[in-house]
Amino acid sequence: MNRLVYLLVAGAGCLASVYGEHPERRTEQADPMTMVRADQTLVRVIPLARGCSVRFEAKQVAKADVQQAPGCGYAVYDGQLWISPTAVPNVILTRGVFFDGEKEVELDVSGLANPWVEAEELEARNCELKIDTTEENEELITLKVAFMKWGAEDYIVEWVVMDGRSLRLSIARVGDTLPEWMENPGTPQWQYEVGNALWANGSRDKARVWWKKAADRGHVKAAQAVKRRD
Repeated sequence: MNRLVYLLVAGAGCLASVYGEHPERRTEQADPMTMVRADQTLVRVIPLARGCSVRFEAKQVAKADVQQAPGCGYAVYDGQLWISPTAVPNVILTRGVFFDGEKEVELDVSGLANPWVEAEELEARNCELKIDTTEENEELITLKVAFMKWGAEDYIVEWVVMDGRSLRLSIARVGDTLPEWMENPGTPQWQYEVGNALWANGSRDKARVWWKKAADRGHVKAAQAVKRRD
């Protein structure tokens, strides 16, 4: 689904020459980026609000090295249990880092497989960033990230960040239901494209719902899609 065109940079040297030594701190960059380092590590950098950003690193694994119980949604790789909702994982997260200006905070990404960092399904709208203040006047940041494959069995991970430390609170399966924060900012064109993606993945009823949302807001192609597939 060609919603955005992302920059793919091969090798750390190319990355440094284009975006500087710390691309995750270049939060004025409007779009997220997927990069492939020389060691074949996949790197996804997502700019967020207030000068924050998040970076995920992942690696591809051979499916022959993974054990999965059919239908259970989990897999075993390298002696560890991984969440893998729909298929034997071929990508696993190896590192997550939250950036708040110059501050770097490691995120616990253990056990997260098939996070889609290599594709366009992980961007700023997948993230919900909330910043609160405790009674002791400490800043408390909550970060939720929806790892999605448009119509597949998706999941949301939640972390809290405070005083330079982080804690992973939960991993929640959401099926193919978008979280509320992803629905609200959707433009008619985006809603139309979500419908296209859901239809392509076999979620026909949900696709019609999204086309109808876009059609109700005046999107001509969405209205045509609703009529054509009723």
